[in-house]
Amino acid sequence: MSSDPEARLRELITNHTSSLVKYIERRTFAIPGFAVPDAVGETWIVVWKNITKVPQGGELPWLLGVARNVVRNQLRSMQRRSHYEHKAKSQEFMSSVEDDVAAKSRVQDALLALDEADRETLMLHYWDGLDVAAIAQVLSVSTNAAAVKLSRAKKKFEVSMSSESSE
Repeated sequence: MSSDPEARLRELITNHTSSLVKYIERRTFAIPGFAVPDAVGETWIVVWKNITKVPQGGELPWLLGVARNVVRNQLRSMQRRSHYEHKAKSQEFMSSVEDDVAAKSRVQDALLALDEADRETLMLHYWDGLDVAAIAQVLSVSTNAAAVKLSRAKKKFEVSMSSESSE
């Protein structure tokens, strides 16, 4: 680890940008108009402001936690913007969310059927390759709580996949 903050940031960017981009893309796959590059840039700004807080050896889970918060903030901004745009436009010019969701694959539909917390837990484990301890760090919960969340999310996903295939 470098004691120079700029060198530390460069090291983090070099080693983890690809993982951050993939993480953010997966969290926002069903959200039309979400700007992944903006979220990645905002994440690095937050990291720079908190460069001394980045844990040595636990960088990726910490970075994913920051990215998770950035995505949530941007989604809230998009919802507010959409709310006001909706007020300004007539209903006939807006595409329906149902049409967009219907075009998604079976797995995407099953994931979307889960609540945000379950979807997040499964994605952290299966798509980001994090173990229970790392998931606990990203979600700011105990390791036990993360293990329970993962187990319950797996069961809910299985049920969701079963109901998708029977339709």
